[in-house]
Amino acid sequence: MGKVLAYIQPAARGSAIQTAKGEGTLPLVICDCTFTGNPTAGFSHAGGVICYGNETGIILSGKIVMEDNLTAGLETCDIHYFYNTGASILLDEDFGSDSTFVFGGYDTIKPSRVLIDGRLYHKDASTEQFVWRTEEYCTEKKGENIYLAEAPETYTVRYDANNEPAGGSIVVSDPNRYTSGNIAFILEREEIYSIMGHFINPGYELVGWNMEPDGN
Repeated sequence: MGKVLAYIQPAARGSAIQTAKGEGTLPLVICDCTFTGNPTAGFSHAGGVICYGNETGIILSGKIVMEDNLTAGLETCDIHYFYNTGASILLDEDFGSDSTFVFGGYDTIKPSRVLIDGRLYHKDASTEQFVWRTEEYCTEKKGENIYLAEAPETYTVRYDANNEPAGGSIVVSDPNRYTSGNIAFILEREEIYSIMGHFINPGYELVGWNMEPDGN
């Protein structure tokens, strides 16, 4: 297995592998490699370990390992997409990896862009293994392909101890985030004490939470 040190490549974006237009019509095959380390923060777009700058596709083959690539740079990701059109990443029948692959790209990369094309080799891909680097977008599986999609709006549940009439009462949020259709279970007394601390309001006992929007 080869080992690629991302920071030794003198490419303009500090990438281990950078493709560009005009480099041929066949996809680039990356086989049995470990990509590790990317401390090239001085470059304008450093952080993309593989900068995918052509439109002919990339094939990931064999065991590909991504490690420690998200600690430096302006747009840290494992694979950086340049274009919203053109071919996508292909996983051949020999591809196998336990790594998480973090995708990123320019603002021109929009939802519905195919990120992983699984139709050629019928290699199953998971949105848990192939993720997008920013919170406003996520990866979505449709058929054998993985697409870029808008992340669903998320909500939190906030708990207000309401134990200071003059203001400044203890307020914390449920550490979980919820999307439309999720069920949020209201935390019981002992559970909320574990994140809010043991608070008191003299003369009162906590028996439950007011869940009306106006607090009345």
